[in-house]
Amino acid sequence: MNEKQIKIKINEGYLHIRAIVEVLGNPKDYVDETLKGYVKKIEKDKSFQVLKKEFQDPVEQDDLFSAFVELEMLITDSMSLLSFCFDYMPSSVEIMGPTKVIYDSFDFTNFLNDMQARLHAVNMGISGFKGKNENLIKNTTLLMKNFIISILKENTKTSKEISDITGIKEEQMEILLNALLNEKIIIKKGDKYSKR
Repeated sequence: MNEKQIKIKINEGYLHIRAIVEVLGNPKDYVDETLKGYVKKIEKDKSFQVLKKEFQDPVEQDDLFSAFVELEMLITDSMSLLSFCFDYMPSSVEIMGPTKVIYDSFDFTNFLNDMQARLHAVNMGISGFKGKNENLIKNTTLLMKNFIISILKENTKTSKEISDITGIKEEQMEILLNALLNEKIIIKKGDKYSKR
């Protein structure tokens, strides 16, 4: 589509935008396929017309892969743009045209209510996740304490020996052992630990 055709669409009420959509995850192929899947889904939506798409190959970042696509699009109206932002969470959006966007108060009210509902759902999800995570940490800690006590019933061991048996790094094992010492469940003589 050329510039003249784009201007005609803008005059018809379309928004001309540029957006960057990113995906972070593992493995590399999953990130690549997920990003391409997002673009296919965007292209199928009648509210969006993809004019250009430029994919960036996945790049490794801290044991994860990150990839992005830059999209140039025409979007039917401002509410569809807001839906695009909620559904695909682009990291960047630039409205290239028109220079002013006007909202109908009814549409804007609907947008605000939709935004509030989505934020509420996210907040509820985070709260639920936080509670489950706290329980998981508590139960895992209890399990590890019981495992250490069981190991020390037989005979004394160093933190390195306990670490080798459990598979937990020695620095982290020291934290657990100190907690058990503070609770007076185990004792330490020299570098060896034993059950009280």
